[in-house]
Amino acid sequence: MKKLLLGYTFFIITTHFSFGQSTNFQAFSLKDAIQYALTNHPQIANIKIDQEILKAKMGAAKASNLPQINGGAEMAFHPSLQRVFFQPNLFLPNNTDNNVNVGSLQTPYGGFLQVNASQLLFNGTYLIGTKATELYTELNSKAQQQTEAEITLNVSKAYYTVLMNQERLGLIAANIQRLTEALKDTEAAFQNGIAEKLDVDKITVLLNNAKIEREKFLQINDLGVALLKFQLNAPQEQNISLTGKLADFIANISANQTAENHNPISFEVLALQKKMQEVEIKTLQAGYYPSAYLFGTLGANTGTTTVGGVFNPTNWYNFSAVGLRLQVPIFDGLLKKHQIKEKKLQLQKLANQEILLKNATQLQQQQARTSLKNAQLSLQMHEQNIQLATEILRVAKVKYKEGTNSNLDLLNAATALKEAEMNYQQAMYECLLADLELKK
Repeated sequence: MKKLLLGYTFFIITTHFSFGQSTNFQAFSLKDAIQYALTNHPQIANIKIDQEILKAKMGAAKASNLPQINGGAEMAFHPSLQRVFFQPNLFLPNNTDNNVNVGSLQTPYGGFLQVNASQLLFNGTYLIGTKATELYTELNSKAQQQTEAEITLNVSKAYYTVLMNQERLGLIAANIQRLTEALKDTEAAFQNGIAEKLDVDKITVLLNNAKIEREKFLQINDLGVALLKFQLNAPQEQNISLTGKLADFIANISANQTAENHNPISFEVLALQKKMQEVEIKTLQAGYYPSAYLFGTLGANTGTTTVGGVFNPTNWYNFSAVGLRLQVPIFDGLLKKHQIKEKKLQLQKLANQEILLKNATQLQQQQARTSLKNAQLSLQMHEQNIQLATEILRVAKVKYKEGTNSNLDLLNAATALKEAEMNYQQAMYECLLADLELKK
């Protein structure tokens, strides 16, 4: 059938499109087109950006477990000193004076230097958060595979569509050529009184219809090319050419109708989402655990009655502290309890979605196998029709030469062959789409 379909000299393009004035063309096989899309598509670029964002988040999460060091310095002038009130007999027991005295323990000028350091020793949410980060990384990887599969499917469909339109244009062009030659012969026969004017008119109508059909498919082809460039994320002004043929891809279809069902990548994504939900529940539950920190403080302060005294090293006095801090959550108004309940309910929804996805996937796979099987049967039928139409045309040519058939009968036989070829070409396209659906 490949020879039958490609035996014509194609009228339009060897998959050749032109936009603008450039004469540079980039040739694409289907594999090249898919690779081009995977390299240049914005969705893939966004996934790679998400991977970098995730790395940054992982770095930030790890940083929280490293020593935290902060420093500070302060110099202050107190125009009005804060007063304290005391009774003298509190300090001098023999003093019977009960009057309240007023004084200040503060100096007009003061300074302060301090460095604090802390190290997380234990925190339940941090440990579980590390596991969540690993799941996010795996989920991002699955999302990339899913996106690549979708891009591959969309590019393949657009590629096959362009091939179908162009091969159909080739068939239309061959038919126009036949009709043009037949019209020329019939007009000559009419001039010689052998044919009737009605025969000329009938062929003219067929030729005009074929030209209208060609113009329609030229526009359809332009739209198909534009869609392919969109799926490739290629500039619309870029000139491209395709190297494949539908018949080549038909030969590569090897679908096993009795194959077992396989879970698509969406199952793996959903399974990871369930694991992440479980981790989020554990993270909230870990919020009930205490946290332990090791801390240390080193500093110096001063207080003087003059500005210059602040800058005198002998007026500064060191202080330090080292300790262990334990934070124990006691009551949060039942916040975490309600948050955990919410996450558990969301986990139940994911489990229900998994059941629905499993049932839907099994049905879709069964439908895809059935569609492919029907498409292959249709392809075989149309292949037989081409053989029959070819034989009918051969007999019509013989009878025409013998003078027992008219030129119009010959044209009708040729037109029937053209329609059979176009139906076969459409069947190839539908077979390839069915194969893509099964692969998806």
